[in-house]
Amino acid sequence: MTEGARLLTLSLVRASSSRFQVGVILGVVVLYVTMGLLDLPPLLILVLAAAGGVAIILHQVLVIRVRPADLGLRLDNLRRAAPAAAIATATFAAAAVAWALAADRPLLSSDLAWMLPLYPVWGIAQQTLFQGILHRNLRELAPAPVAILGTTAAFALVHIGLPELVGLTAAAGLVWSILYARCPNVLVLGISHGIAAALAYPLILDHAPLG
Repeated sequence: MTEGARLLTLSLVRASSSRFQVGVILGVVVLYVTMGLLDLPPLLILVLAAAGGVAIILHQVLVIRVRPADLGLRLDNLRRAAPAAAIATATFAAAAVAWALAADRPLLSSDLAWMLPLYPVWGIAQQTLFQGILHRNLRELAPAPVAILGTTAAFALVHIGLPELVGLTAAAGLVWSILYARCPNVLVLGISHGIAAALAYPLILDHAPLG
């Protein structure tokens, strides 16, 4: 086999793998939305989604042999990724607090107390799925703007069970996708995601995440 043929074969195999992985994540999105439409208990949906998400990430690392760093689970670019994520998080937080004050809602609640420490973990898992797997593989198949918009759309769609959340997740998802494209680190994005969600539910939506 000539060098050109070998490179072409590798390119086709890589593209096929990327299409498969994009399909898996989009399939999970459709399944998650379907469970919501079937009106399953929110806690059951969360448990199933968490188990499925962990299984996909473990499959990436243990079976496909994707390096955690390639998923964005890395520390080497932390100092470069953190400032922009911190600015985005501070902006989200300020907007949530301003909204709550305008709506005369309390800034402290029991939901906020448990979500702030726990939701960043869930945020890292979601960002690994949407950015580290979906966005990264879309980038193998399409130009950067298409990968960013596709990831944003999928992230917003998965929240369609709470329609008022779709706009918020589309806006936040666009920011996180752009930040990932600039510096792929899902740790800082996941923490940003967790803090934003912990503030959005009680302060903007006035809705319990498992309610």
